[in-house]
Amino acid sequence: SDNPAAATVLSDDADGTLSNTQIFTVAPGTYTVSENDPSGLNYILSGLTCPTVTGTGTTATPNIGTRTVSITIGSAGGANVSCTFTNTPSQGTVIVKKVMVGGTDTFTYTGTPAGSISTNNGTIQTTVNAGQYTSVEAAKAGWDLTSIVCDDSNSTGNVSTRTATFNLEASETVTCTFTNVKRATIIVKKVMVGGTENFGFGPNPAGTISANNGAIPESV
Repeated sequence: SDNPAAATVLSDDADGTLSNTQIFTVAPGTYTVSENDPSGLNYILSGLTCPTVTGTGTTATPNIGTRTVSITIGSAGGANVSCTFTNTPSQGTVIVKKVMVGGTDTFTYTGTPAGSISTNNGTIQTTVNAGQYTSVEAAKAGWDLTSIVCDDSNSTGNVSTRTATFNLEASETVTCTFTNVKRATIIVKKVMVGGTENFGFGPNPAGTISANNGAIPESV
């Protein structure tokens, strides 16, 4: 069957020299209209419908999976078929947000997004194609990771693995928030009068102090 749109280029209106509509006048018969794979343009075909199909013996069968419409124009003539291809951006944005309770420090992330955050409520982000991505927080001495919460229904956080898993859909922005609480610090300080010696301490904090004004700190 012939393809009446074999060499047609349609615009999303960003290019004013190209139309977003093309009309073909054809004889009764069978035709297919297909859209080239738009992924190289960072788009996906998100909708394919034929809202207008008139005329005896005229049919239109859209298939979004193959990006194709199969059209039969009835022999009686006078048919009218209108089909709409809808494309949406395939990219979206993933964001890691950091909440620090009890102080500030520098936290490092690997994966997507990757980078470091040094301020409370600070963020890192990246724009990527739709798909699944993970970002992992490195452990930080003196801090406890208490939660990872994502703001959409199918992205998740796992505190035990320190990982946020983003399931990003086209045109979506997903934020996963890591919350860390700074531990308290216990310090044993030793003052020695008249000499020095080794003094042992335990269990928390545990260790030995051998110098005047020496100290043993421990985060708890």
